Amino acid sequence: MSEWFRRVAERAGVDPDVAGKAEVCLNEAATNVVLYAFEDHGRHPITVDVHASPDTVQIRIVDDGRPFNLLDAPLRPPPTSLEDAPIGGLGIQLIRAYARDIRYRRVADRNELVLTVIATC
Repeated sequence: MSEWFRRVAERAGVDPDVAGKAEVCLNEAATNVVLYAFEDHGRHPITVDVHASPDTVQIRIVDDGRPFNLLDAPLRPPPTSLEDAPIGGLGIQLIRAYARDIRYRRVADRNELVLTVIATC
């Protein structure tokens, strides 16, 4: 997915900083869907749309997994030391840090997550 996204961003002339942050958001959100959204091991469609311009990337991810609004997920407190820092589990915090706008809605038994990353983020 990163390779595909990088081609889209390059064709749109997206600022490298914006593209890097948007790629992290896309990968983290999509990984969460793949790993946690489904109760079975069946095939499920996941749609990813990207609209990009030099200073803005909007990512829309739609899936038919269990409802999950990342805006409702509690933030972890920052670790007090390297030994206390967990491995993994920081994806939602990265998305919240990099995306200027995050929208979620549940429509017709589908999750729709829209993330917008802009140059000033």
